[in-house]
Amino acid sequence: MPQLNKVCHLLSSLKIGGAERFVIDLSLEQLKLGYEVTIISFGSTNDDLYNVAVKANINVIIFNKKWWSKNITFLRLLKKFNILHLHSPVILKVMLLTIPFLNKQKTIYTRHGEGLYKEPIWKLVHKLAKPFISAVTFVSKNGQCVFRNIHGWNNTKQQVIENGISVSKKKLIKSDLKILRIGSVGRMVPLKSQTDLIKAWAELPEKIRTNVELHLIGDGECRASLEQQVTQLKAQDSIFFHGFLSERFEILSLFDLLVVNSESEGLSIAILEAMSQAKAVIATNVGGNPQLVKQNVTGLLYEYGNIKQLTNAIKSYHYNTELLYSHGINAQNHIKENYSLNKTAREYDAIYQY
Repeated sequence: MPQLNKVCHLLSSLKIGGAERFVIDLSLEQLKLGYEVTIISFGSTNDDLYNVAVKANINVIIFNKKWWSKNITFLRLLKKFNILHLHSPVILKVMLLTIPFLNKQKTIYTRHGEGLYKEPIWKLVHKLAKPFISAVTFVSKNGQCVFRNIHGWNNTKQQVIENGISVSKKKLIKSDLKILRIGSVGRMVPLKSQTDLIKAWAELPEKIRTNVELHLIGDGECRASLEQQVTQLKAQDSIFFHGFLSERFEILSLFDLLVVNSESEGLSIAILEAMSQAKAVIATNVGGNPQLVKQNVTGLLYEYGNIKQLTNAIKSYHYNTELLYSHGINAQNHIKENYSLNKTAREYDAIYQY
């Protein structure tokens, strides 16, 4: 059992998102390693992943705190743990008034994306918190470069620890696809650019389009405009909105091919999950995507916003289901060899012991 054995993961909420799913997976793996694990969320019991974490027997505490209030209660709670693992800049801000008094705890700050956070308020938050952070980790090298360019922190230990995932042990059954089902998984916000996928579908020749379905999983501020876009195309029989779904295998059963249209990404949990289940991926050539989606090996990359490239990539898989199948197998092997959850958990274990 590790010497530092009481870990607290802090999240702004347990709403569905890649970082939130990863923290739950990491917590389960850390329990196997002998840690006592707790998740503190500043969301509510109504958050989609709250019940997922509770059903997995992870101790979850919902804490109703604004950054300026309940600091004494919050401090007493945090002092029960040896390791505090912060998973967003928002958490860094929430802890500003308590973190100076946590000198006996190791505090790890993980950046899951490539957000700039370059506004004056966020630069100040990072400047004030820096002396109290033991180490900062990143899920991609590019994420670290973005952080260093804006915030520096050159004297703080930094390390890239890539996300990991459990790989399916089920044998993949090869079958001919009459309908190519394309999935999009994520928050419906401008950054995720689901509108580009709908545009690409509309650009397909009609004889192909009638055999291609889009399954959009998620919710957010752009959903209404996306639904309007589908209505204008009269495509309700081919493009489906599923809302938030919490069960990953339910999500993965809805599609044969994942498409990620994001303007920026860290190391996408949605891609990791799809590839672990032997599904090929089309993704934008940004952030950590090329680490996972090896061009014409585990999937296809296209330049963000280039609808023609995206349309052609979809055509490639529609015309060649053998390619779809082989890329899926390659994807699963790539994840198995390079992105195991156990490897990720042990790298965090080394950071905790540092």
